[in-house]
Amino acid sequence: MIEVIKPGPKIELIALRSLEARLGESLPSSYLSFLLATNGGYSHEYSVPYIDLALMSEQRAAIFHWLSACVTKSETGFLGIEEGHRHARGLLPQGVIPIAVEDGGDPIVLSLRNGDYGSIYLFITESPANQQMNKLATSFEEFLGKLKLTRRRA
Repeated sequence: MIEVIKPGPKIELIALRSLEARLGESLPSSYLSFLLATNGGYSHEYSVPYIDLALMSEQRAAIFHWLSACVTKSETGFLGIEEGHRHARGLLPQGVIPIAVEDGGDPIVLSLRNGDYGSIYLFITESPANQQMNKLATSFEEFLGKLKLTRRRA
């Protein structure tokens, strides 16, 4: 598991079930466990490899900001999942929710769709004409297993 150095506000399972009801989908159990343990927040910098579909080459996405559940940035200083989802509406494909933000500002998203439920993607948003989803892992557990510590933060 990653080391979260500034976790989000404590959250209870009942609040996460309410979030699922508002999203209209259930979250993978491993992601629920992550939220219950940390509720997002800020971690050391971790990177994950992926194949850039435009360049057809391996790249690395750096991640240290994890979205929190049932919060708003104005209330807590932490960007919330629903808040991120609202901001990205019309940009993100249907059936995915943001769960983290890559160092360059692109969202890391979790699929809640039937065909790839639980898969994690980097959604590159360079421009409306050049958007792509690069698959990082087929599950949240696999995604966490691929993360490598690249820089410790204070």
